[in-house]
Amino acid sequence: MNVSYASGKPSISNGIVIFFLIIFFPVGLLLLALRAIKHRNYTYQKASDLNIVAGIFFFIFALLSIVYFSDNSLGSFPDFATYMILVILFFLPGFSFYKASKRTKKELNTRFHLYHVYIHEQGITSIPHLAQNVSMNVPRVTNELERMSYLGMLPDLQIDSLTSQVIALREPEQKQEQKYEHQDSVSEPNGEEELHEQFEEIFEQAFGQGPNSSINISEGNISINVNYGSGQPTSNTKPKSARKSNKPKTIACASCGAPATLKPGESKSCEYCRTPLSYS
Repeated sequence: MNVSYASGKPSISNGIVIFFLIIFFPVGLLLLALRAIKHRNYTYQKASDLNIVAGIFFFIFALLSIVYFSDNSLGSFPDFATYMILVILFFLPGFSFYKASKRTKKELNTRFHLYHVYIHEQGITSIPHLAQNVSMNVPRVTNELERMSYLGMLPDLQIDSLTSQVIALREPEQKQEQKYEHQDSVSEPNGEEELHEQFEEIFEQAFGQGPNSSINISEGNISINVNYGSGQPTSNTKPKSARKSNKPKTIACASCGAPATLKPGESKSCEYCRTPLSYS
């Protein structure tokens, strides 16, 4: 980046140009013309050159106006036609150059805003592309971007005139946040899968693996379902066996139906039909 031009300094200082304009007018005009040629692609300096030209015309107009009114104060008849010629030759051109300078600066500020929109909001970093959008040549757009960078209007950006690119010195905060969120979203499922595998191993050791068994882990909640065919949850407790009774029991004879009381383990014959009876 040309720091001298980006900072607004002209190729030939204003003091030298004004000095020669006063001492030797033709040399001053020549220096001003050379400076204008060097500034053809530097918009800010071009506006400054227009201001100087306007100042020259205003200065000449003021000087001739003083001479004109001095002659009239001596009693000579005022010639308004001569004064109008002075206005046309010097005041109007000076005013035109002054307005052109103001218009140039206004257009420059408008392009500054457009550059900001194109770069930060639309992501356009190619200087030729920017030049095409604003209908300017690439060298002028490059110099205007360097001017913006010097003024701090393009923070964290560097203008590379060799590659004609606007280079970001660091990633924007929004992109960094999106990057971190993406990393978190990628790492979370891995941890959840690892936890799921650990619970499955413990689950199989505790309950076995039924045909309809499942374990679900989501958002910190764990649900376990164990089904064996019938769809009813299994229990790891075995039913208690019924206790054997030691009380006597009355049994009806299978042949005649006569009742008989037997003790546990006792066997005897029916008193009526002699059919064998046993405690069961």
